[in-house]
Amino acid sequence: MNFRFTARKVWQLRSPGDLSPVPFIAAVLGSSLWFLYGVLLKDSTVMYTNIAGITLNSFYVFVFYLYTAKKVLMSRQILSVLIIVMTIVIYIRSFSVGEEMIARNQLGLICTIVSLSSCASPLITLKHVMRTKSTETLPFPLILCIFIVCLLWYVYAVLIEDFYMQVTNLLGSLIGLAQLSLFYIYPSSSHRDKDYHSGNI
Repeated sequence: MNFRFTARKVWQLRSPGDLSPVPFIAAVLGSSLWFLYGVLLKDSTVMYTNIAGITLNSFYVFVFYLYTAKKVLMSRQILSVLIIVMTIVIYIRSFSVGEEMIARNQLGLICTIVSLSSCASPLITLKHVMRTKSTETLPFPLILCIFIVCLLWYVYAVLIEDFYMQVTNLLGSLIGLAQLSLFYIYPSSSHRDKDYHSGNI
C-alpha cells in the first residue's frame, strides 16, 4: 500500500526526489524468489500471490526508472536482481530428480534471509530514532503493512506446515511489532505538537 502511494507521488511530481527505488527492486527480488519456492512447493496460492507481487513492483520500478536522473545506477541494480534470480534458477535446476527436498530447503533458506532483511530495513534509521526520540523517519504505513502481511502468511504457513514460511513470517511479525512499538515509545513530533495544542499535555 505504501509502495503504491510512493509510486503515485513520483508519477505526479514527475521526479523521485529523495526517494529510493531500492525497496521496490528488493520487493521484485523477494517476490521472484518466493514464486520459485512456490513452484518447488507446488502451491498455487504462493505462486499466484507472488506473480501479483512481481507485476505490481515491476510497474513501480518502471515508474521510478521513467523519472529518475540516475538511470545508469538503477539499471545496474535491476540487472543485479536479474542475475541473482537467473543464477538461483540455474542452480535449482541443477538438482536431479529425487533431490527436490534439498533444493527446496536451500531456496527456502535464501528466501528467509532476503525477506527478513526487507522486513528489518526500516531499522536502519533506529540510531536516529533513539537519538532524536522521534519516529518521524520511520514509514508507519509500510511497517504496519509488513506486520499484517507477515502475520497472515504465518497463519497460512502453519496450515500448510511449511517450516521456512513459518520461521520467515513469525520473525517478520515480531520485527514489525518491535518497530510498531517504537511509535508508542517515541511518538513523532507532529503527534506531540497536536497533543500540546489540544491541551493533552
